[in-house]
Amino acid sequence: PLLRALYFFFMNTFTKTLTPHFRQTDSAGVLFFNEAFNLFHDAYEEWAASLVGDAKKWFNNETWAVPIKKANADFRRPLYAFD
Repeated sequence: PLLRALYFFFMNTFTKTLTPHFRQTDSAGVLFFNEAFNLFHDAYEEWAASLVGDAKKWFNNETWAVPIKKANADFRRPLYAFD
């Protein structure tokens, strides 16, 4: 059972389309850099919910944890609200 769970965990594909909102941009309408990580975390929560059925079960689990150890972003072009 553990091997099957690990296989599902690592081989399952999750796709999420994220849209920057106006409140996440600076005065020029460009996504403020730290908001990229907030968008990523929103997707992370939905991914976790897709695995266990409810994000609360994922984050309130006392048996195991899957921390985000490192995160970085390469900004290749500006992201604007509603892109």
